Amino acid sequence: MQKFKHFIYESKFDSFSNIIAAEILELVKGSAANTRTITRDLNYDEPVSFFLTLHISRTRTFSPAKSKAFKQLPWETINFERRGFVVDANTYVPTGDEEPEIEASIVISPDAEPGCYEALYFRVLDVIRHEIEHLLQKGANRKEGHIVTTRQKTRTEAEESYQYFLLADEIPSMVSGMHLSAVKKRVPIDVEFEDYLFPFIKSGFITQAEANRVISVWLDFAVQHFPKVKISEKYKSFLKPGGTR
Repeated sequence: MQKFKHFIYESKFDSFSNIIAAEILELVKGSAANTRTITRDLNYDEPVSFFLTLHISRTRTFSPAKSKAFKQLPWETINFERRGFVVDANTYVPTGDEEPEIEASIVISPDAEPGCYEALYFRVLDVIRHEIEHLLQKGANRKEGHIVTTRQKTRTEAEESYQYFLLADEIPSMVSGMHLSAVKKRVPIDVEFEDYLFPFIKSGFITQAEANRVISVWLDFAVQHFPKVKISEKYKSFLKPGGTR
């Protein structure tokens, strides 16, 4: 069963995410001379079918409140200050016959280029794998072993707290994305967890105790679905009794 779960959550979807992330990075590099926001529409058919709308913009003074994509994400200011870029995406799965869509937004400081490209690639990789997992959970692309849903009421109630990170459909998406980036970076997965949660803690959105709760749940999922996952020694005590590693 462990090997089966491992197969379900890795292989072709990780490889597919790598391809898309590499294409996005090339579009970023190719648009370096642009000062205006550029939008590119991409279409993918296999192994997951969807449209990708990509927005790339550049600024030295990032303000989430002035950005349609980031206006509800004030903590991204912290990421922009420490990385020189921010990335976010959302998945839209229609109820009818329309094709699903991922809309992704990247904001970069020209001062961070080209030095930020490697870090940007890893972040895009994480985000794309995260959104692909959502596509596998429902709609035309749903796959056995990935199907899970969260009621809209439950999601809305969780959006203002750490409970959002523990929604039934967010746990596999969060962990799948960060697992892939951790593998590519060759670091323990908890390093990615800490880095992701850092701005939420610093901005006061969640507490350190709440972050530890989230990490504990994510680690449990990672161990169950990614048998070869690397975990730092300090986090092994977070695992449930009977957990490996």
